[in-house]
Amino acid sequence: MHIKNIFIITIISIIISSYSLAGIELTEPTWVYLGEAKRYIAEGKTSLALELLNNIITKSPDNADAHYLLATVYEKEAGDPASLGGSAIYILAIDEYEKTIEYANNLSIPAYEIDAYFNLLKIYERLIDNDKYTETEALINKLAQKATRRVDKGRIYFRLADYYSSRNQDILALENYDLSYKSGYRQKISLFKTSLINRKMRNYLEEKKKLLLANRYNFDYEEPINFDVQRSINNRLLELTNIEVPNDFY
Repeated sequence: MHIKNIFIITIISIIISSYSLAGIELTEPTWVYLGEAKRYIAEGKTSLALELLNNIITKSPDNADAHYLLATVYEKEAGDPASLGGSAIYILAIDEYEKTIEYANNLSIPAYEIDAYFNLLKIYERLIDNDKYTETEALINKLAQKATRRVDKGRIYFRLADYYSSRNQDILALENYDLSYKSGYRQKISLFKTSLINRKMRNYLEEKKKLLLANRYNFDYEEPINFDVQRSINNRLLELTNIEVPNDFY
């Protein structure tokens, strides 16, 4: 039997089992079982994770953390949507991500909400569902616009920019790195990544301007990548010595 069919049968049997166990009381706090589920996922014990998460959800349907973790399991197991059963498992993942968003106020890790949106975006891209992709893209932008803290806005724009950049959607990536920079989020890195796209587009004047501007900022966080980024900025500015920048830039 195809592995995808086996997985789907496993899911169905676990869900039925979870409902049959609805009367059994979970004796420990829910976070204990969520921790166990995370451990099972990390160890590749998918069936155990599925059983435990479905049992938690049966007893606490609004447990957003359990919905999120369950969605990640389904998404990982779905693989290629063109493969047998792939699309069906993606539909299960979509449902769980949507429930994560619906019950987002209950999340113990608030970042799971934005993760859910971006994971949905990736799934709709894989399924070539352009309408849902566009709808989710708009929701992510609305989430950024509604954010009350500038750093939260910037974080979403930065993530969108990375998403677009990885897909060679350079114009959208530039727009969102700029929004991230203007929101005060990871300004040095935002400018550096913008410079890389300008270089790719052979717009060397803009590339140099972004690099010079990047040198005016410090790194927001201590990261191993910082040394390589700063070295790249310095080396590239030496290579761009002959590119003249207008005096009014300074």
